[in-house]
Amino acid sequence: MRHINLLQERLEKIQQEFSQLFNSIKDKTVLITGANGFIGSLLTFSLVKDVKVFCLVRNIKSMQEQFLRLGGEIKKIHIVENLGMVTESVDIVIHCASPTQSSFFLEKPIDTVDIIYKNLKDILEFSIQHRVEKFIFLSTMEVYGNLEGENIDENKIGNFNILELRNSYPLSKQLSEFLVNAYSQKYSLKTSILRLTQIIGPGVKIDDKRVYMEFVRSSLKESKIVLATKGDTKRNYIDIFDVITAILFCIFDGKKSEIYNIANPDIYISIYDLAKSIASVLNSSIHFNFNQDTSKYLKTFKRSLKVKKIQELGWKPLFDINSSINDMINFVKEETKI
Repeated sequence: MRHINLLQERLEKIQQEFSQLFNSIKDKTVLITGANGFIGSLLTFSLVKDVKVFCLVRNIKSMQEQFLRLGGEIKKIHIVENLGMVTESVDIVIHCASPTQSSFFLEKPIDTVDIIYKNLKDILEFSIQHRVEKFIFLSTMEVYGNLEGENIDENKIGNFNILELRNSYPLSKQLSEFLVNAYSQKYSLKTSILRLTQIIGPGVKIDDKRVYMEFVRSSLKESKIVLATKGDTKRNYIDIFDVITAILFCIFDGKKSEIYNIANPDIYISIYDLAKSIASVLNSSIHFNFNQDTSKYLKTFKRSLKVKKIQELGWKPLFDINSSINDMINFVKEETKI
């Protein structure tokens, strides 16, 4: 149970640091879509004590299993499989649901666009009908496309090669951002769009397809990490619990419509350096195999996000890269007993 205690200790840390935020959302009713995902489930875990949470998921049993593995109590959440099952007034909607696997974007680009757009439109219509106080949409740093450099701010947007099928995901997110803003302007819906960088930290499942979990799995099972590229891509990372506090700050930003970069400015590292950090903790070695299929990966880039806008709300990250990696690995080891 030490991995469960780890999550509780982290929750207590953010609650103490940002007590005013947690007091502000107390007694609200929140609808979280994709509540059984990495972000959605830990967001639910963090809010459920003082907030009525509706969890919109495709499979109730899957949500129950996910919440239990985090140490949550099923009786404290309200799990629904469609919006028609939400019969009460909702104050805040946090739209986390989205395909997340690169292989899915590549193999099923039409489904990727369809799912992202239709689900968003449905939840926006629900928000208008229920007159929600705030709508939060989780977007991605991938909307910056071919942009590279340091301190990329929210006023910039990237270009894409429309002939590359993997771009189904970032292009869908760009369209989604437009749709959120259009609804905000037409219906006076208060919205915040969060462009998230890569998220790391405890709570990720051992079989997750994120590249850093491939490093962890390989290290635990074979004592080695095999890179399919030189690992030159360099980006920000951010801890999952810092994402949770950023979402809360955006809920109460007092603005009609805004876009925020969400990243830890102090964590700007390459994939190779991330692999080295994980290998160091798990005493594994690093190898290269350039004969692997890399079509599902993003092309090499170097990009850091400017986070001045979210910082001006009072947000700050509390977890550094070492804390994120160590806690993530300890959680996995305790949960799987590897």
